[in-house]
Amino acid sequence: MKIQCVERDIRQVLESGTYLIPRFQRPFSWDKENVEEFWVDSTAEVKKDYFIGAFVSYNISSSSYGLVDGQQRLTTITIALCAIRDKFMELGHDALGKGVHRLIETRDLNDQAQFVLKTETSYPYLQAKIQSLEKEDSDIDAGEEERAISVAYQTLASFIEDGVDAAIAKVDPSKAKATGRKWLEQARNKLLGLKVISITLDNQDDAYLIFETLNTRGKDLTAADLAKNHFLRLLPNKGKALDRPKDHWMEIQSTLDEADRPIQIDLAPVFPDPSYSQRNAEPLAGEWRAWAA
Repeated sequence: MKIQCVERDIRQVLESGTYLIPRFQRPFSWDKENVEEFWVDSTAEVKKDYFIGAFVSYNISSSSYGLVDGQQRLTTITIALCAIRDKFMELGHDALGKGVHRLIETRDLNDQAQFVLKTETSYPYLQAKIQSLEKEDSDIDAGEEERAISVAYQTLASFIEDGVDAAIAKVDPSKAKATGRKWLEQARNKLLGLKVISITLDNQDDAYLIFETLNTRGKDLTAADLAKNHFLRLLPNKGKALDRPKDHWMEIQSTLDEADRPIQIDLAPVFPDPSYSQRNAEPLAGEWRAWAA
């Protein structure tokens, strides 16, 4: 197994390519409290090099990566940057807003637009309602993940609104626009300056192994998480257009959930071996405090 490990800040991560959240990853699941803790921790007046943990990815192409560990954090950071971009645009700082958008949506060698963070499970809600510079007005069916994304955006937008208003309240009205811009620039720079250890693997098979063994903290895995990861590893996708193993898994879960006596397969964590407990889980907000110390 070949592993490349390098220290990066978030700006370098976002500028290095595009990131696909693989099908075996759990959906975005941070709640309002997790998002609030992350915002307070990442934008507080702390020392310059603030470390938020490891990001693990594998090579898909020269500038495209599958994201194995860091999904919740990178999704939250992307949503926060979207909220900062939208506030820049609202205040009339179009150039600054478009500058932030470059870290959300980039262009490939064929000059085709691509989102830097790509996810299948929340498509098209994240893309149309959050990441896009021009939001779609059409209604999109919102499931549990989409509702979590919406709560995250509203929570972060509220922090940004309050921060800008508080800064403007301290200055003469003639300086309000410049003060709001300065506050947003500082919030943007703090997010982009967050430090991570970027770990890159050569292939997806190694990524599955890292996914199962790397983390020893965070939310407990459920039996469904372990079963899904195991089966999808043994039943690889044979084509880019269709992912039948994943589709069948979702049908099984839907059948169990909708039965006359539904079985909630996502609820109970299962760790018969205590030494295996809590592996494979994304760190929750607040846990990088110890790492940053």
